[in-house]
Amino acid sequence: MSELIGAEEWLYATLTGDSALAAVVGGRVFSEQAPRGTPLPAVIFSFVVGNDVVTSSQDRIMVDALYTVRGTKQAASYDADLVTIANRIDALLQRSDGGSGTGAVVFTSYREEPLKRIELDEGIEYRALGGTYRILAQQS
Repeated sequence: MSELIGAEEWLYATLTGDSALAAVVGGRVFSEQAPRGTPLPAVIFSFVVGNDVVTSSQDRIMVDALYTVRGTKQAASYDADLVTIANRIDALLQRSDGGSGTGAVVFTSYREEPLKRIELDEGIEYRALGGTYRILAQQS
């Protein structure tokens, strides 16, 4: 499981370390969900599913995980902020050379699917743009 923790630390560091993304969202990058009352826009990433990559002798050599990474904002349309956020997320994560987090090395990430959706919360409409990214990580 340390591969997932390391991958999420790498994701957070990669997303918060980009000045162009920070110009739109500040430091508002969250795992799973933004705390209630957080000013938007924000970037939210969440684990979708993963599987172990094993050798023929069943030794686990890495984790192959999918994460959704999206910009979200209360908005009536997919505005310039959301497009900028989605483009920066993709620039940072598409064919990334990876890095490391606690207990794991991230080899690469790339987008598998685009993401575009409307989310409702207590009757308030939010828009989200981003993607589903595959991340390959190994325990260090």
